[in-house]
Amino acid sequence: MCKNCGRHFQSKKRKTKIQNKIWTEYVNGKQTAQEIGNKYGKCRQWVASQLNEINVDDNKIINISPQSIVVVADATFFSRGYGVLIFREPNLRKNIVWKEIHSETPGHYEQLKLELECLGFNIKAVVLDGKRGVRQVFSGIPVQMCQFHQVAIINRYLTRRPILESGKELRQIALQLIVSTEEKFTDLLDN
Repeated sequence: MCKNCGRHFQSKKRKTKIQNKIWTEYVNGKQTAQEIGNKYGKCRQWVASQLNEINVDDNKIINISPQSIVVVADATFFSRGYGVLIFREPNLRKNIVWKEIHSETPGHYEQLKLELECLGFNIKAVVLDGKRGVRQVFSGIPVQMCQFHQVAIINRYLTRRPILESGKELRQIALQLIVSTEEKFTDLLDN
């Protein structure tokens, strides 16, 4: 506040600093806009407007030296025609590369894979959500379907409240997927 005229002002640098801090918390901290708003004493809409003002390409700086990595790849949509495809390294707990998308296609996965390879990264393995055609993009690399998506597919076929006894048993086995080993899960299915 100016002591002479009483006018309040804020430097642009400070605004950019808070926006980058919010962006980091939103992307790397996996917090919702509501949670961030509560932290700063602001509403969800204020946080959303701060995030909208950030140029995503400016934040696409990777602070990781090229190495062999495991990639967890998934797309998140914020509206019908706007989303972000992210390649994340779970062991480093960092998003390696991302791309704004309007629809999720194997071509987008191919672009990010090539970008990683051009940066010098070696992809050891990939975890995907089961989107059709994406597995072929990573041919020659071990691919695993995300356990959450495996359970979601089973829920789609069995429902969350199966009526038949066999459906109930199969659902219980499916829910064990996340906490069991391959041998234990195979034994449950065989029984």
